[in-house]
Order: sequence, then structure tokens, then C-alpha cells
Amino acid sequence: MDETDLFLSKLLLFNSRTPYRALADTLGLSVNAVHKRIQSLVEARVIRGFTAKVSLIPLGAYHVFLHGRSEAESTYSIMDGLGGHESVYWVTLAGGNYVYVGAHLREIQELPSVIDFVKSEGRLPDLNAWIVHEDFSGKGRPIEELIHPIDWEILASLRHDSRKPVSKVAEEIGVSSRTVRRRLTRLVDEGVADFSIAWYPDTSNDINAVIHIDVDAPSARGVVERYMAEYQPNALFAWSFISPPDKVVAFLWAPSMNRLRELTERISGDEDFSSTTPTILYAGGLYETWRDRLVEEHAHRKADGGKRAE
Repeated sequence: MDETDLFLSKLLLFNSRTPYRALADTLGLSVNAVHKRIQSLVEARVIRGFTAKVSLIPLGAYHVFLHGRSEAESTYSIMDGLGGHESVYWVTLAGGNYVYVGAHLREIQELPSVIDFVKSEGRLPDLNAWIVHEDFSGKGRPIEELIHPIDWEILASLRHDSRKPVSKVAEEIGVSSRTVRRRLTRLVDEGVADFSIAWYPDTSNDINAVIHIDVDAPSARGVVERYMAEYQPNALFAWSFISPPDKVVAFLWAPSMNRLRELTERISGDEDFSSTTPTILYAGGLYETWRDRLVEEHAHRKADGGKRAE
């Protein structure tokens, strides 16, 4: 995977329904070249699916980042077990038996039970659980105000293939292409749905790392924004936290160990980052959660008298 593949992957992570022409214009490539690159990433199993989900905003859900050092003899043996919890969407293994887990909670009251599960299943006695900064603007609003019955049908049609053509979605659910296009535009513009990819960068021969950064609490979110702006194309993601407020976790891609060393030295010398600790990631998995099942459950309610709003 080269830097162009990385940039392409990040565009698809942000919106997997982005047309080939728009991707080509952004990358300065031909449409045919973009199509070939996506096919190559799929064949190499770096991309293992094009997904559609309800975003965290209308759900008012909480994003939690859990991590710690496992006492298991082999962390490979615990990875899928950790992914068996209905809230766990992501598990990544790192050097030194370190384990990272991502979870989405309907309510913050679910956190203690998730912590107990991850501690037990992952043999992680000293587990850290950090609540990621997210937009909670949808909290308290009935989901019916944000997602109508036809929207659920569209999301269900796109759930396992979010690049499916509008005409095909329209045919499957029995409405016009114009209706589907209009509803999709609203879902994207209002941040109601996430169209993304199941991405496995560890499948390639590149290096992926996570960096723990200590910052001044008031500047954490600004540090995230600057990291994502200044360390391109190598910056993958970065999160700040509601708790603890003085930590930032940044994910980094590099084509070689030499390049990784250069990047981590540069980040360590950044005046905004008072302390940095890099860890190499070597394996990971993505798992279905209650968010995925939510789409199917609501789409099936059509048969029970749900009214469409075309």
C-alpha cells in the first residue's frame, strides 16, 4: 500500500459512496486508475467491505477506547473473544502484549459491564477506559425524528455494499431512484448515516503505530486537529477524550521502520506534545455490534405497518 492507496482508503473511510470521478479528481488520477486501486485493495483484503450504519450522532451513543497489557500467553487467542461483545466494534493487538479495544455504548451506564467483560475476556487486569469526544447533539431526540422508515430500508440495502448504485437500491425497496438519491443526500448532509469501509491496513507490509500523547487538557482537541493537518499523509486518526482530558491517542502509518522513526522523533519534538509513547500495531479485527443489528431491526418493521416518508 503506497501513499496514494492510503489517501484513497481515508477518503472511503470518510464516505464510501464518494463517486469514482470525485475520488479521481481529489487524487489527480483517472477514473480507471482509481477503480483499479480499489479493486487491488479489495483483492489484497485491505478493504473487506463497504458499510452503511447509523452514525453516533442520532443515536447519542458513546465511543469508548479501552487499552491495557494482557496476561494472556497469546493475544491472538483472545482477539475474537473480545469481539464477541455486542458493543465491541474493533480490537487491535500491539507489541508487548498490549491490546486496544473500541466500543460503542448506547448509554454510559453500560460502561462498567463492558469494562468487566474486556478485563475478563482479554485478561487485562490494569485496563484503561477512556471516553472519546463525540457530538452528542442527537441525545434525547427520538430517533424517528431523524431516520424515517424508508431511510432504514435504504440503509439495510446498503449495509453490506454501500457503493451499490442508487438504481439498484431503488429497485430493491420499490421506490424511485430520485427518492433514494434525495434521502441519501439528507442522511449524509445531516450526519445521520456513516458510509465507510471495513479497513485492515495491517494486511499490507506497512507499519502502523499508535502514539499516546500527554497534553494540556484545554488544548487536547486543538492538538488533534493540528496533528491531522500537519502529519499527512501519515496521520490516520487521532482522538481526544472527555475523560481523561489530558490525553490524545494518534494513529500513524509509515511505509518503513526508518520512516516511522523519523515521524515519531518529529512528533516527540513537537512543542504541543509534552510526552509521547509509540507502540507498533500488528493485527486487528472489526466486529458487528448492536449498531449493525439496529439497521436490520428497523428495516423489518416496514412489514409491521411503518409509514414511509418519500
